[in-house]
Amino acid sequence: MGKKTKKRAVKARKASAEVVLDSLSDDPATNALADRVARCNKPPLKWLRQADGSWLECSLRSDCTYGNCHEVSANEVPAEIRNG
Repeated sequence: MGKKTKKRAVKARKASAEVVLDSLSDDPATNALADRVARCNKPPLKWLRQADGSWLECSLRSDCTYGNCHEVSANEVPAEIRNG
């Protein structure tokens, strides 16, 4: 790949990333979650290990509690949580 082609590719990736970030910041659900995280001073997700070794992923709700839990596989839980 030539220098000009590489520069164009990098420029295109940066522009693409900016479009994705702009579209996320325009999304009302993303904004609501960001506001909730800031107001509650809690992370947006919480992982709970069950007695049988399975994991639940719970979302931060508008009342600053966690709910809407669903089972996830262990590899979806961050290693620092899984091993901590």
